[in-house]
Amino acid sequence: MACTVFALQEGISRLRDKDIEGYEGRGTGTVTLIETLNSIGRRDDGQLPEMTIVSGRTYIKFDGQYNMCMETFQNDLAFGNGKKRILAFNRGNDIYKPADSTAVLQMKENFPGTVISLRIYLDNRYIMKEGGDGLDE
Repeated sequence: MACTVFALQEGISRLRDKDIEGYEGRGTGTVTLIETLNSIGRRDDGQLPEMTIVSGRTYIKFDGQYNMCMETFQNDLAFGNGKKRILAFNRGNDIYKPADSTAVLQMKENFPGTVISLRIYLDNRYIMKEGGDGLDE
């Protein structure tokens, strides 16, 4: 379970290799998806978007209980030096501590792959209120 949560963080990628030009920019796709989901996927009446990821024996629930935060690292083996967007699913947002068992669950059966499920709201009122251009009606 910890490996799956770790894999979602900014800068983590199976293709991150110092010998490949541009490797520093790898590992941002899922982080960008999560931020976009939270920034435009809400409703004006307060309903929040939800996302679930099922991979292997891990079930991760994104329901707004935990949020992504900028964390600073120094000489970290995985994150190096500097700031990274982290969502650790625990109080304190510490990626090196276990995730909350209400957000990250271990399943009995193994799922041979990955499924991502999204429930987002494209609420024109909310997007306009947040400073977006809104949606064409």
